[in-house]
Amino acid sequence: MKNIRSRQLWALALLLPFAAQAGQSISSIADIEAFLADFTPRSADFALTGTVINAIFTPKTADLILSDEHGARAEFWRISDTEQPSPGDRIGVTGRVSISKNLEPFIAINDYEVIGHAKCPEPTPVKLSELNGKTHHLMTIRTEGTVVGAFPDDMDSRHMILLLKDEGFIVPMSIPLSLFGDRSDLVDARIRVTGVYRRSVSGVRKVSWPNIQPTSPEDIEVVEQPPADPFSAPPLEKQPYLSTDEIMRMSKRSVSGEVLATWAGSQAMLRTEDGRIVNLRLANGESLPPCGATIVAAGQPETDLFRINLATVRWKQADAAAKPVADEAAASAVTAFWNDNGYNSINGEIHGKLLHARGVIRILPALNDTELRFVVDTDGFQVIVDVTSNPSILDSLAIGCEVDVTGRCLLLTDPWRRDNVFPQTKGFALVARSSADVVVLRRAPWWTPAKFLVLIAILLMALAAVGAKHLAQSRQKA
Repeated sequence: MKNIRSRQLWALALLLPFAAQAGQSISSIADIEAFLADFTPRSADFALTGTVINAIFTPKTADLILSDEHGARAEFWRISDTEQPSPGDRIGVTGRVSISKNLEPFIAINDYEVIGHAKCPEPTPVKLSELNGKTHHLMTIRTEGTVVGAFPDDMDSRHMILLLKDEGFIVPMSIPLSLFGDRSDLVDARIRVTGVYRRSVSGVRKVSWPNIQPTSPEDIEVVEQPPADPFSAPPLEKQPYLSTDEIMRMSKRSVSGEVLATWAGSQAMLRTEDGRIVNLRLANGESLPPCGATIVAAGQPETDLFRINLATVRWKQADAAAKPVADEAAASAVTAFWNDNGYNSINGEIHGKLLHARGVIRILPALNDTELRFVVDTDGFQVIVDVTSNPSILDSLAIGCEVDVTGRCLLLTDPWRRDNVFPQTKGFALVARSSADVVVLRRAPWWTPAKFLVLIAILLMALAAVGAKHLAQSRQKA
């Protein structure tokens, strides 16, 4: 049977030059790349030769990385419960390449024959900062970095994502939980990893990040264990006017101070003893600290161009309470703006200040919204109020009621990234610290313009019905 299969395979291979000229099949990895470059849903047969340089096995498929004599590489899929080649095997393969209706490329191997064996190339040593999508795509690489984050893939809970950082560059690693288990224990460790580098990942994320995928637990080597005390990181710099590159190159940093506000289920605002405001983006699974608590937090530095903040943060209660701060009077929300020759701009110094607004609620959030924010019409402009950390506040609110709101001012801006070098401020919000920060002054009036219009519509319908009835009676008498 094996000989019959081999003869069939290579009978097809002998016809490749003629089939390629006729446009009926594909005979090289370059042909496959050209086929996939035109994103039109279609499919075609292929028959080619290549060397297996890596193989990634999952419960359902085997992902085979093949390279040809020109160094071109492509990733092929084969059903996992069938016989598989090994890295180093030179094989002839037949199969089908296709682009689905949702523009998903797929290269499936139907059959193969081992025709030789070559030495598998050694992993290419490369720094994260040197990785190049075109040069290193589908190569087996070896690199080092510090694990700065670990969390489940929200699109595929069978996998975990580890964030690897070195010299300011962060690249994600994808590991299947069934093979590697939960490796959140690697956070803060420096590791050496060997794996397949992809410039993008096939799946629902069409415009995806580059990715490193090790093939076995042995591909992850701990070079430096995480510190015994995860909060022993150096204190966050006070120095202003650092460049974004300098901030991104920083290692883990720590801060301590009072929690001023929390929002969005995973973010907090902290005021240090010297008065600096630091935003904290918590690590996956980390609970929110309570407002007013004094904590120690440690995480990776990032910036929104206004200040240095911390991401992937973990926190603990501080041993000593923060020094008492004089009572802070809430300023009017109007002070969030400054005016120059008639041009209103947001005051960047207002972030973290205690602000006050009084007005009528115009917009309420849906209860299943990720961020619970309502909008108050006050002093001729609208103020966003975030109550995500205190959802019970919404129980007593309705559109049209008048409220008095106090909260910490939060500038709504994104962190700087290499693909977002000038994140714009989208406005500001007042973050309620507790239910006491939102006071209902007057309930929404029962009689509203909308209800008046409904009543008018009902009366008009009633008059129309009466008129129609009288008209019918008049015709009957006639």
